[in-house]
Amino acid sequence: MVYVLDFDGVICDSNLETCTLSYCAYNNSELYSTVINAKDQEYFSEKRKTIRNADFFDIWEERFQENKCRIEWTRRFKTLRKSSLGDDYWLSLFRLYSGTLDFFSQTSIPIYICTSRDFDSVKILLDHFGLKISGLYGTPKMQSVEQILVKESVSPADMIFVDDNIENLEEVALTGVKCYLAKWGYCNINFKYDNLESLIWLLQLYKERK
Repeated sequence: MVYVLDFDGVICDSNLETCTLSYCAYNNSELYSTVINAKDQEYFSEKRKTIRNADFFDIWEERFQENKCRIEWTRRFKTLRKSSLGDDYWLSLFRLYSGTLDFFSQTSIPIYICTSRDFDSVKILLDHFGLKISGLYGTPKMQSVEQILVKESVSPADMIFVDDNIENLEEVALTGVKCYLAKWGYCNINFKYDNLESLIWLLQLYKERK
């Protein structure tokens, strides 16, 4: 058996980090002194459930409608993340989902991470939280899953893939891998679960409820 988990929205809640950095990049404000009001934070959190591919610019453009330049925003966002990467303030913007530490410490099954987040960030956060994994893979996720199957010499039926993005799950499910929806993550659905012990909710069950 092998676990393949997404990072943001499955293992780690990065909502405050992406909200803060993307907000500062949009408003060209100083990272360490900016205070985002509660309504803007709530707006970002709700909209993030419908935004994929880390296109957080659209959230703030819809919110403020100032016709900012996407290219400039992207440059500032990357600069802010690179300059703050690994410092105490940046680390304080993340939290593990409830049950994550126990899940990692109590299983002997290999755990791989498959994420669209930059690997430098993930490695720093894994070290910060003391989480050990068997390997780190990127996107496209279906390709990464196939590579892990070969590396571990296991059949699709012996792999569990967990993601909070229904599109990723539907794609990976074509391989025969067991796919689970992380409803505690950034899902635009009405019911959620709080920790990694809730992997019993299958993708098929979600499809039947749609």
